[in-house]
Amino acid sequence: MKIDTLLLFLVLNTSGLIAQNNNLNRSEPNLPDIPGYKTILADFHLHTVFSDGKVWPTVRVDEAWEHGYKAIAITDHIEDHQYRKYIAFEGNLNASNKIAQREGERQDIIVIAGTEITRAMPPGHLNAIFVKDVDKIATHRVKSFFNKNPEATLVSIIDSIDHHHKDYMESLLEARNQSAFIFWNHPMLFTPEGEKLELPDVHKDLIKKGLIQGIEVADLGHYHPEAFQWCLDYNLTLLGNTDLHDPYHIDDATNPLERRNATLVFTADITEQGIKEALENQRTAVWVNDMVIGKQSFLEPLVRASIAFDKPHFIDENRTRYIKITNNSDFKFHIDSDMIEEKTFLDFLTLNPNSSQILKIPENEAALKMTILNFQVAPEKPLTLFIKL
Repeated sequence: MKIDTLLLFLVLNTSGLIAQNNNLNRSEPNLPDIPGYKTILADFHLHTVFSDGKVWPTVRVDEAWEHGYKAIAITDHIEDHQYRKYIAFEGNLNASNKIAQREGERQDIIVIAGTEITRAMPPGHLNAIFVKDVDKIATHRVKSFFNKNPEATLVSIIDSIDHHHKDYMESLLEARNQSAFIFWNHPMLFTPEGEKLELPDVHKDLIKKGLIQGIEVADLGHYHPEAFQWCLDYNLTLLGNTDLHDPYHIDDATNPLERRNATLVFTADITEQGIKEALENQRTAVWVNDMVIGKQSFLEPLVRASIAFDKPHFIDENRTRYIKITNNSDFKFHIDSDMIEEKTFLDFLTLNPNSSQILKIPENEAALKMTILNFQVAPEKPLTLFIKL
């Protein structure tokens, strides 16, 4: 009897250990907050098997947890259900959001309900997030096409819709009626390589009507400087997402990235409502590979909160001070520095994440002019700031 009890105890405890070991390790981000706001990682463009993705919705939550993200949006296409034969969700386009949100509660990931409204250019592909009911955003024309053409593909659907009817306007207006936040995805997707894209008149009109509030200036490791300039010109929110369809490790192998790109959200309150308020007020930046893209009003405090200078720990016979500079963040900094008094150039510096280096600075030098080459405040315009020593 004692042996049976011991065996039962071992079985139960071993099962518990196995369950614990199945938990995913999370790479906790080391991102400085800026005055008044918390800095979080988010990805607002993700797909699952409920449209043309290749993973179950819970996998997107697992990936977010593993990569240190705090918020994601599931944005399955309304017009593309490649696996609808095998998944019984007819008449319920909210299924993937509900499944992911339940898993998000378990893993402390904010999962924002969304959808992708998909048309040929113009207007192209637009995401609506913070939606309440995706079924209502699907237009009658799209639903009828699905009913008549059960084998329809995304291309056949979007090419069948007469742009003169502006069918997409029904979806966008319903999304805004649900207080959604709407942004234009991968604006360069339909542009031949090397060709510069001008902002189409259709998009100017949608921006004027409040039906485009942001643009995806980076996706899957690609950065679009034209889109960055449009955001500055029209006071739109900058977004950087992945548009994942495959599991992340497969997408990353196909499109090698230095790191998974993200939208940096500066939020007063780490809640869904707080994130929405931040997006509506353009408090974002984009992190793509080792580049950070955003307005100077956010990038400058982000850098100042990341980099610290110690007092001189040694002064040599030439009165040169030896000062430690530390990067207390996950960002990489490529820095050109000039001394102010001496008018001389300080060596180019790459300051890796969570690392330190020693600078040699003359005694009479009171400040440095630092140009952060990979922090862009406008296309081809790096962030410049002055550091008092």
